[in-house]
Amino acid sequence: MTALSAPEPDEGSVASSHELSDNSVEYGPSGARLPARRGGADAGRVGGVRRPGAGAGAGRGAGAAEDLLTCALALQARLPGTKAALRDGIITRGKAQVIIYATALLDPAESRAAEELVLGRAGRLTPAGLRAAIARAVIAVAPEKAKRRREAAARDARVQRWAEDSGNASPDGP
Repeated sequence: MTALSAPEPDEGSVASSHELSDNSVEYGPSGARLPARRGGADAGRVGGVRRPGAGAGAGRGAGAAEDLLTCALALQARLPGTKAALRDGIITRGKAQVIIYATALLDPAESRAAEELVLGRAGRLTPAGLRAAIARAVIAVAPEKAKRRREAAARDARVQRWAEDSGNASPDGP
């Protein structure tokens, strides 16, 4: 494969941002070369070719990568119906994460049973509606595990407040 590079704009002409969006060198509206983004000019490249989705904001850090891998593992191991709905575009990634989080403490059979109770309408529900529906499904499938989760959340709930130098109060909590 050959490396892609941005053409140098001729004097008096400016290459459009659309033309340069897949290239390693970026130019501003005036045609001036912009500084390289975090990671250098070759960030997001494999063998000299830009990876799909490796644009601005793709370098979100190890925490985001870990979250993505956790979701992928849960979809593969415990939630095949959610995986299929996500793949087919019936639900969004955010809705899939709602189901994954709600069924995290369930075993694979219980997770599949809970997802079956909500998947038929998951695409039509709002994220908040889905969150409530999957919570009810988890309670129906594994009431004892749902009770333990609620009790643990109540023990861990906290809100902290402190005074800032400006005189304002600043709250923090889960």
